[in-house]
Amino acid sequence: MKTKSYLIQPTNVLVLLFFLLVVLLNSSCATKPSPFSIGADISFIPQMEARGAAYYDSNNVKKDICLIMAENNFDNIRLRIFVNPEAENGYSRDGFCDLDHTIAMAKRIKAAGMKFTLDFHYSDTW
Repeated sequence: MKTKSYLIQPTNVLVLLFFLLVVLLNSSCATKPSPFSIGADISFIPQMEARGAAYYDSNNVKKDICLIMAENNFDNIRLRIFVNPEAENGYSRDGFCDLDHTIAMAKRIKAAGMKFTLDFHYSDTW
């Protein structure tokens, strides 16, 4: 009885390597959206800027914080909004994280090319 040889022929190895190379190149070059997001909650930024905070990129150039974050691969920013943050014992006596501040920040985020997530707080504070 004759047995079959299961040795891999050199030409088969080359074909297999070529196939794997094509698959790997196609999968790495495809423009699939990433399953991951890099984000942060920057709801406090208007309050910090009202107190004089400024933000600088790695070249020490003053820029909008949203642009700096977008340039550093952030793609989603979370904002908090409270019902009446100025209320007694509310989140902010100065009214930060109210509708007007949140809309202004959302516009900055969108202008920088990022998405944003709105986090509703159905109260005046935490």
